[in-house]
Amino acid sequence: DLHSFPTRRSSDLEIHLLVPSRWMSRLKPGQTFSFTPDETGQPLTATVKRLGARIDEGSQTLLLVASLTDVKGLLAGMSGTAHLASAK
Repeated sequence: DLHSFPTRRSSDLEIHLLVPSRWMSRLKPGQTFSFTPDETGQPLTATVKRLGARIDEGSQTLLLVASLTDVKGLLAGMSGTAHLASAK
């Protein structure tokens, strides 16, 4: 489980989250995962758009950017939890 936050990009929302760099080979654009906003508690399907080009040296994490198309009731800046089953 990873905490993330959505940001507004056109009609979709983007989720920005930090994932362990060791997951880099398992995460691909187009892959889907579950995202549950804290404010609604309703799980949504998110799609990986891209991975960051740089690993943070201190935390050994990588930025993952995903999109949400079902954005009813969501606002930029909300937080939530991502569940990436294939990255365990």
